[in-house]
Amino acid sequence: MRYREYRAGSRLGPYVTCLWTLDGPPGEGAPEPVFPDGNMELVFNFGEPFRHHARSHAVSQPASLVVGQITGPMHIAPTGRIDILGIRFRPGEAHRFIPIPQDDLSDRWFALAELDTRLPPHLHERLGDQPAGPARIRMACRALEAALGAQSKDLAVRHACQHIRRHEGRISVSHLAREACLTPRQLERRFAREVGLSPKMLCRITRFQSLLRAVECDTEHRWSAVAHRFGYYDQAHMIRDFRAFTGQTPGAYLRSTPALGELFVEGSPEVSDFSKTDARSAH
Repeated sequence: MRYREYRAGSRLGPYVTCLWTLDGPPGEGAPEPVFPDGNMELVFNFGEPFRHHARSHAVSQPASLVVGQITGPMHIAPTGRIDILGIRFRPGEAHRFIPIPQDDLSDRWFALAELDTRLPPHLHERLGDQPAGPARIRMACRALEAALGAQSKDLAVRHACQHIRRHEGRISVSHLAREACLTPRQLERRFAREVGLSPKMLCRITRFQSLLRAVECDTEHRWSAVAHRFGYYDQAHMIRDFRAFTGQTPGAYLRSTPALGELFVEGSPEVSDFSKTDARSAH
C-alpha cells in the first residue's frame, strides 16, 4: 500500500489537517488497527470496500463515510483493490462541514448519506469521475471550500485545541479552562459538542501520537526515558495509555509492526504541497 498526504491550501488550512490518499493492488488482508489521532475523517473509497472488524462481527464500510473521533483502535481490512481519498479535519473544525454535535459521532462511523452535511450531493460520484491524484484532490478542495460554514463563535475551543497541540498534550484541563475563562465543566461541554472528545482525552491522544512518533525514531526504545520525556508518571502509566490506544503493549506493537497503524501516525513524513503538485499536473 502507498499512503501520501497533501496540504489543503491556505483557505482550508485552518480547518483541514491534510488530504490523504491510499492505494494498492487487489488483495485481501488481515484486520489491522488504526489508532486514535484526535481528528475526524471523511473517507471516499473508489476501490473495493474495507471491512470493519468489531469484537463479534465484521461489516463492510460504505463507499463514503464519516469516521468520528475514536478513543481506541479501530480494526479494518481491505477486500480488494485499494483507492481511497481521505480528508482529515483538525480537532474541533469538522462541525463547519458536518453541523451536528460531534460527540454523537464519537467511536462510530456513518455513511455520509446518513448525516446532515454542507457538502454537495453526489460528491463521491463526482470525485470518482476524476482520475486519482491532483485532479481528484483539486475537486475535493473546491467542494470543501464551497461547503465551509460560518466562522466559529466558540474561539475558546479552537484556542484550547491549539494549546494542546503546541504542548503535545502535556497541559492540564484546569490550565486550559483558566486560559479560556471557563470552568473545567464548561470547557468539557463545549469540547463534547465541537470536538467529540473531552479536553483530557484529546490531551492523552495528542501525547500518545507524539509518543508514537518518538518510538518510530528511537531504535533503542528506552521506555523509562520515553515515559519521562512525555510527562507520564512512570513507565506503567505510559504502558496503560499505549494499551488503551493500540490494544497492545509497546513491545508487542513493535513486534507486530501494523502497516495501517504506522501509515496513519500523525505527522507522516511524506507530505506534498498540493499547490506545487497541482502546478506540475497542469504541464
